[in-house]
Amino acid sequence: MSAAIPRFKLIHCLLPAGVATAVMERLYAEKGIVSLFHHHARGGGISTRKGRESFHYVEREIASVLVPEERADEIFEFLYTATGVNQPHAGMILMEKTILAKPLLLPEEDAESGG
Repeated sequence: MSAAIPRFKLIHCLLPAGVATAVMERLYAEKGIVSLFHHHARGGGISTRKGRESFHYVEREIASVLVPEERADEIFEFLYTATGVNQPHAGMILMEKTILAKPLLLPEEDAESGG
């Protein structure tokens, strides 16, 4: 018999610039999640048009977190409030199933040698 393949979900947060770093640090410290990253993005669209040929670009950070399926709702709720997405015009949060995902694993510290 083979062991069951663990299932994961991927959570994406579209956030105002400057929010993601502190939230990702909290997620690691408070929830023990290590499979996370964020990056900076800039863009514009029809709703950001200032004039006929110019756009108002919006700065955002996009945070992505890979979580075990059984903890997905817990982490989603944490991110929903910790990022401020629960406030109007503060961003967006999405969760999706993964087909095949492998989390980051940190090396175990050797207790005898102190690290």
